[in-house]
Amino acid sequence: MSHLNRSLAVASLVLLAACGGGGGGGTTTPPVSTPTISGIAPTSGPAGTTVTISGSNLGGATAVSFNGTPAASFTASAASISAVVPAGATAGAVSVTTPGGNATSATAFTRTAGALAYVDPATGTYRLVRNATLSTATHLVLDLLGPVGTSGRGVGFYLSADTTKVNWVKVAGADAELVQNGAFTLGGGTQLIKAKATGDVLQAGVYQKGGAVPAVAFTTTGALARVALDLKGSPALGAVTFTAVAPKAVVLPDTGPQTVITISVGTVTAQ
Repeated sequence: MSHLNRSLAVASLVLLAACGGGGGGGTTTPPVSTPTISGIAPTSGPAGTTVTISGSNLGGATAVSFNGTPAASFTASAASISAVVPAGATAGAVSVTTPGGNATSATAFTRTAGALAYVDPATGTYRLVRNATLSTATHLVLDLLGPVGTSGRGVGFYLSADTTKVNWVKVAGADAELVQNGAFTLGGGTQLIKAKATGDVLQAGVYQKGGAVPAVAFTTTGALARVALDLKGSPALGAVTFTAVAPKAVVLPDTGPQTVITISVGTVTAQ
C-alpha cells in the first residue's frame, strides 16, 4: 500500500471512531420514563397544607398544580413530591410535569377554608364592624357601634351564624361570657353582661340590674358590645350565613323603656 493510501485509511478510521461507527461505541441518551401518580394525601385541607403526591418517575419535576393553580412550592424525588397548597386552589385533580411527561391524579384534592374574612356593612345606624386589633385569621371579633351623637345605658341583641362553619366563642379566653361590655358605664350594681348560644343563635345583653345607670355617648370608635366567631375545623370555601335577628335588638336610651333598633351586619366568608 502506498504512503498516500495508508494515510487515507488512517484518516477514515479516525473519522469513523469520532462518529461512533464501527461497533456501537458512541454515547446514547437513556430514555426518560413517563411519570405516574398513585395517590395523594391528604385529599383536603386549607391553603398552606403540605400534600404528598406518591407515584413513580416523579424526580426532576418542573411543575405541580392543584386544579390548574401552581403550587406555592414543592420538592420532588423519584417516588414522591411534597407540595404546598396554594391559596387559589379549588377542588380538582393534582397535576405533575416532569421531563418524561405529565401525570394527573385520579383523586381530587379539595381546598377547604383556613380563614374568616369579614366585610363591614357600608351603612346602618347600629353596625357590627370587624375589630382589626383583636381579630386573627380564624378568630373574628365584631364591635357593635351606635349612632354618633346619641347615648344610652345598655343594649341587647340576637345574632345568627351558620354553626356548621363557625362557632360562637368568647372574645378573650378569660371572659366569663360570650359577650364583652364596651362603652357602657355599668356602675357598682349587679351587672347583667350575659350571653348564650343556642344552635346558630347568640343571645347577648349588656345592662345593669336596677339603680340609676349613667348614659354614655356613642362614638365612632367605642364599641357598645363585642362578640366573636371562630372558624370551625376546615369547612368548605364560601359565604357563611350571618344575620341580625329582627326585631330582637334593643337599646336602653338615656331614660325610659328600651327601644327596638336595627343592627346592620357585614358579610362573613370562609376562605
